[in-house]
Formats: sequence, C-alpha cells, structure tokens
Amino acid sequence: MRFATSNVTALLNYDVERWNTNGRSVVWVQLPELSASNSYIWAYWGNPAVSNAPSFGTNGAAWSAGYKGVWHMAASDDKDATPLAHHGTAVGSVTHITDGRIAGANAFDADIDYIAVPDSDDFTLAADYTLSAWLKSAAIGNQDEGFMGTYSGQGFMFALQNNADNTLRAWTDGWRSSDYATPEDRWVHVAYTRKGSVGRYYVDGQMVRDRNDARAGTNGGELQLGGAGTS
Repeated sequence: MRFATSNVTALLNYDVERWNTNGRSVVWVQLPELSASNSYIWAYWGNPAVSNAPSFGTNGAAWSAGYKGVWHMAASDDKDATPLAHHGTAVGSVTHITDGRIAGANAFDADIDYIAVPDSDDFTLAADYTLSAWLKSAAIGNQDEGFMGTYSGQGFMFALQNNADNTLRAWTDGWRSSDYATPEDRWVHVAYTRKGSVGRYYVDGQMVRDRNDARAGTNGGELQLGGAGTS
C-alpha cells in the first residue's frame, strides 16, 4: 500500500491503525496542505511486486511534525504512534472495546482506571500546544472527569467539570473554562489550543470559546490518559 501526492511526485507517510482485509480498515495519512476544493491524493494497493511495507508506514513518521504523543486506544496497554514511543500501561480495569469512534477505544471508571505514560519533558507544554481527544462521557452525575493530564501539584489537566453541564475545561496553573456543556452518551471531539496568551476550545471542529489568559504548562508527573493526574 502506498499514498502519493496528486502529481505523484512524492510518497506520503502513513500509519495503519487497523487493517482488516475482509472489512473496514483505518489508515492515517500525513497530507500536505489541501488548499483547494479539488485537492486530492492517490492511494495504491494490490501490487504483488511491492509486498513489503515501507519504513515510513511503520516507524511513526506520519506523526513526526511536532507531535509529542498519539494514542489510538488500540489496546488497554496503549502504544504511542509517534517516533517518540511514549507507550502506556493500563492501571486498574481499563476495558478495551473494538467499536470506538474511529476504530478501538478504551473505557475507564473515573478516578480509578487510566493508562499511565512515564513522565517526560515532552509533556511540560512550555511552548504553544494543542490537546485533543475523542470522548464519550457516561451519565454519572456531577463528578470531575479528568481524561488527560500530568497533574501532581503542577502540570496540566484536561477535564469535564463536576457540574450538570459537564463543562469542558483545562488547568495550567489554574482552571480555564470553555463554558461549553459537553453532551453525554455520544462521541465528541474536543480540543484546546494555546498560542501565546490566546487559548481556544474546539468541539467537533467548531470553536466554542476563546480566552486571553492561556498559560504554558509546568513540569508535572506521569501522563494519565483516562485520568488527569494525582492530587
């Protein structure tokens, strides 16, 4: 399998999340900027003379442009898809499911289960950064639901607030709210970006709040996926 630019002058890096010869497969492709409505790429497969996967399809090169970690939730002990290899280990009873939003997913009991990724300077968030995740929050009442973070007195947290709206918010030396009510029992894509003092929240690709008090992160502890750190 290969992917190429529209003029077939360059092969594109890719990452196979799921491969099913008799069903649906999921492949992430690192694209150049798509600048026009008729922009496209080529996909090639089925050539018996080219049976071996290229190195750029297996070594994380698709996530080499500034990514500090990408976890597909392909297993309860999830692997980082980037070349940085920040692999995680399940803590508690992390339950892997096959029918997530993209491919696989993991189910966590709040404050009990999470995936632990060893501490790294890559997670300090000292410069501009983006945090993002696919979420499907269960209706569990007013309870803090941290789903990503390194908090240990310092660090960062990305979480849903313990209120009736499940308000999306982030912590870097203080909470900063999106004022967005996160729906329960359906998949939503959430993101928070920081560029200088400007912080923006996005839900399903649409900006829902911008703020002028964004802060850099600080050095916390291990990264928790499905959790947000340790008080």
